[in-house]
Amino acid sequence: MTGCHEWSGWGKHLATAGRRIDPTSESTFVWRVPSSTGNEVVYPMTYTNWEAGQPDNVYRSQGCMAVCTGRSYKWDDYPCGSATCSVCELNI
Repeated sequence: MTGCHEWSGWGKHLATAGRRIDPTSESTFVWRVPSSTGNEVVYPMTYTNWEAGQPDNVYRSQGCMAVCTGRSYKWDDYPCGSATCSVCELNI
């Protein structure tokens, strides 16, 4: 994971497909996954693992979800434009 941003006290942020329905509001998070047709498929989150006090949507700018290595892999919301590592799924 070289080159990934370390957040003080949070460890590395591992980006996921978790996104707010509306990134400018306190809306619910869902899984937003690209499909093979180029469209996006949206799935509800049936399980969550948020760090205490998260998601907090600081400055109404935290529309993406990451897994934090320094917080026992709990979840945090963060600005979508921030540098993070990525978590990918491959069908082999």
